[in-house]
Amino acid sequence: MADFLSTSVSGLNSVQRALDVLSHNISNAYTEGYSRQTVTLSTRVPQQTGQGSIGSGTALTDVSRAFDQFLNGTLQTALTEQGRLQQRDSVLGQMEDILGDGSNGLSRWMTDFFNAAQDVANNPSDVAVRTSFLGMASSLADQVNTLDRRFAELEQGIDRQASRTGSEINEMTGELSKLNATIVDLRHTFPDHEPNDLLDRRDLLLRNLSEKVDIKTFNDGEGNVNVTLGNGEWLVLADRQNPIVVAPTATGTKVLVQNKGQSKDITSQVTGGELGGLLRAKTEVLDPLRAELGRVVLSFADAFNTQHALGDDLDGNQGSASFFTVDGLSPSFVGQPKVEPAASGVTMSITNIDELSASDFSLKYVSNQWNLYKVGDDTPIMSGVSGSVAVPGEGITIDLSSLPDPPAAHEPREIVIRPMAGVMRDFTMGVTDPRAVAAATDGAGPGDNGNMLALSGIGSQQDVVHGDSSLNNAFANLMAGFGSEARGTRVSLDAQSLLVTQTQDRRESSVGVNLDEEAANLVRLQNHYMALSKSISVADTLFQSLLQAAS
Repeated sequence: MADFLSTSVSGLNSVQRALDVLSHNISNAYTEGYSRQTVTLSTRVPQQTGQGSIGSGTALTDVSRAFDQFLNGTLQTALTEQGRLQQRDSVLGQMEDILGDGSNGLSRWMTDFFNAAQDVANNPSDVAVRTSFLGMASSLADQVNTLDRRFAELEQGIDRQASRTGSEINEMTGELSKLNATIVDLRHTFPDHEPNDLLDRRDLLLRNLSEKVDIKTFNDGEGNVNVTLGNGEWLVLADRQNPIVVAPTATGTKVLVQNKGQSKDITSQVTGGELGGLLRAKTEVLDPLRAELGRVVLSFADAFNTQHALGDDLDGNQGSASFFTVDGLSPSFVGQPKVEPAASGVTMSITNIDELSASDFSLKYVSNQWNLYKVGDDTPIMSGVSGSVAVPGEGITIDLSSLPDPPAAHEPREIVIRPMAGVMRDFTMGVTDPRAVAAATDGAGPGDNGNMLALSGIGSQQDVVHGDSSLNNAFANLMAGFGSEARGTRVSLDAQSLLVTQTQDRRESSVGVNLDEEAANLVRLQNHYMALSKSISVADTLFQSLLQAAS
């Protein structure tokens, strides 16, 4: 009867452990990242007798977790793209708020300004109308300044968010490296069993990390999951972490990876996840749009100043060539540097406004020479540059005579050149006296309006921007392009969010806890437990009867 009792007790112990696992499942049904666990029961080694092989009960041999490598990888990839699109959409949404629509944006202020100019053309001798016109011109300048300031604030906000995201990435990779060490240690201690809850935690961290930045993962067979950025730079190698640094520098926001005390610039290789979305929204949308707006404003100011200088004011004096002052036109500019770092000694001048492309440029010391690139391109537009260089087709001249060749260890090897930097910030009024408005054609007398008619028509003049476009068309094309980008991003985000939801649902269906199934299993195990308890009770009764009979 001892075998009967032992067999029943083994089953009871196994069912007790199964109930423990079942209870763990139910308790964690809503725990993020938890995977359903199941038990494996096996028969114990039977007793060999002269009457045959007699079973000796059951044993719980393993507790495993449900896991789908394909769905896990698919979800990580989907989260990376969702994170990128979410941040891009957020930046574009804030830019939409800054730009406004046709009723309150810069184009409306420009229209109001030209309408006020037409009012002066209709009443060229009326000082009150001229005063109103100057007030509208001042409001236009304020609007341009405010627009640039808000863009600058948005850029600073992007930098702060990118820095926070970098810190979050480091927190995750630090925990991943520690989890690797713990998991490997447990696998060595219990080689036939997996630390399921720790594996769930590590998988959840990897999914969260993939939402922040594009990563690749590799299992080394020892229990470690090694993590690299999409370009192959290590973030986690076994129990070692390589942290990143995200910070603004003289040449823009940089992402550096730290490895054994050395820093490597990997900015151009971070393209996905929230961090990639922030950086790319800044370099692909915000910076180009600010530069393009600066080019339009610069072209407008140049055209207006040129025409204004051709007329006479109310006192018969020649019109000022500085009705508006703006970086590139005003020699007194002391604002945002066009060359960063400024201490490099490189200077830049605009030589042809009609050729300006609103591009930014970088000088990089590569293969023992200075090469000139458009920011974002890997192929130089000029190689081996030195001295004073006129950049073909770009309307600028760069003087790098002061750059050392080669640069010393403490000297910069990259210089960023931004021709449109500061244009909108330093757009101001140069004429404040209403009598100084040059409304008359040269020599026609103070009551003439010929020059003012020409000034009021600059908005629709076809050769103002880039030599082949009107201000109206330039604004319309700029806003249409931005609107298309914003709508396209939003549509892509909606589609990607749906894909993430569907993938998460499939994963949950495959590896998550189904409370209905667990409830059914609970009833089944409860019946099993009660049957084994009854078996033990019977064994005990028989054993007691045997003892009484023997006495």
